Amino acid sequence: MIKRTNDIFFSLIAITMLSPFLILTAALVKITSDGPVFYSHRRIGRNEECFNCHKFRTMRPKSDYVVVTVGEDDPRVTKLGRILRKYKIDELPQLFNILIGEMSFVGPRPDIEEYKSHYINHYPDFFKHRPGLTSPGTLNFIDEQDLYIGSEDPDKKYIYEILPEKVALDRHYFEKSSFLKDIVLIFRTITIIIQR
Repeated sequence: MIKRTNDIFFSLIAITMLSPFLILTAALVKITSDGPVFYSHRRIGRNEECFNCHKFRTMRPKSDYVVVTVGEDDPRVTKLGRILRKYKIDELPQLFNILIGEMSFVGPRPDIEEYKSHYINHYPDFFKHRPGLTSPGTLNFIDEQDLYIGSEDPDKKYIYEILPEKVALDRHYFEKSSFLKDIVLIFRTITIIIQR
């Protein structure tokens, strides 16, 4: 309950403070490429309930036929999209997901339903946690797209190499998480992004 209250409070503050930047980013997305400003995709949330996870659009329209993004030079990603992805600006619309309770600031990254069984196999209680903007697994794989460069089957690499390690890191954290640890993780995330 305390974590949810903090999510509401801090997401409202963040949305209010960042609103000029959010509007500017939305305008740039619209001006620099065809298509909608936002990209929404179904993700698995807490208790296996699906929700629409929002992002600033970073790809050209109708480019989500491949789930895994391969490197910064993926031709589907726009020039502005590369910048938004590098600094994780594309994730900022998820502040609204946090505000309405679909996500939290700290929680495992939400994924598509296609991978649900793999998460459950590695961590049966995975979907008891509200998905979030950041987690140990997220930070450890902050440049995950680069790991698929040269891979003959990026999807297979994700399922059998990346996903298990992500889940292991998040499981260790969330089974012993606390408010203080969450605050430290948030500031660590912000620091890493700024240093980029």
